[in-house]
Amino acid sequence: MSTNPLYPIFLKLHTLDMLIVGAGEVGYEKLSFMLKSSPQARITMVAPWVNPDITDLLDRTPGHCVTIIKKAFEEAALNVK
Repeated sequence: MSTNPLYPIFLKLHTLDMLIVGAGEVGYEKLSFMLKSSPQARITMVAPWVNPDITDLLDRTPGHCVTIIKKAFEEAALNVK
């Protein structure tokens, strides 16, 4: 028997405040899936750069509740023992 490390979960996205960190290809995939499933989801994206496909997606999605914060990330050194 094979195991699947993924656990399916069902959320009412319109009842949550969602955060997507990064607005590249993966961020686009996450955003497009969330908007397809729940067009009224409240989503905040934080990224230093935004994929133009995301801008196009938002232009094609009337009434979306997406906020994009362009923010540069500073590298942080983590000491892990």
